[in-house]
Amino acid sequence: MKNFTIRFILGFFVLLGFSELSAQGVTTSSITGRVKDSKGEALVGANIQAEHLPSGSLYGYSTDDGGYFRVPGMRVGGPYKITITYTGYKEKIIENVILSLGAAATFNVELTAEAIELSGLEIIADRSDLFNSSKTGASTQFNSNVI
Repeated sequence: MKNFTIRFILGFFVLLGFSELSAQGVTTSSITGRVKDSKGEALVGANIQAEHLPSGSLYGYSTDDGGYFRVPGMRVGGPYKITITYTGYKEKIIENVILSLGAAATFNVELTAEAIELSGLEIIADRSDLFNSSKTGASTQFNSNVI
């Protein structure tokens, strides 16, 4: 029984030491959140871009089918400028974001619909001569005698 107790206590301290070592390995931060419209419905595929202003590092992600996003592995500190966009909606900019070591900053955003005007589309066709004598390749010609 005495051997078991000593082994148990020794094992406990060894596991405690490993957990401390793994906790020291965290060197980044992250942002998470959800993007919805004014009706509360998730916006699937909304773009999230975070820029670390001092370094110019860019981090990007898009929302999943529930409107959720997670951008891991970001530099600690800041300031960050976070831009959230979705076609047909007004973009949302969040500035002066400071990230803490090992912690995820959460941003739940509601985008409002915005009418957009698409510029005209012009289609120009060029009739090129697909069949001409300058093109090379396999061909067979039949004259009236062969037919």
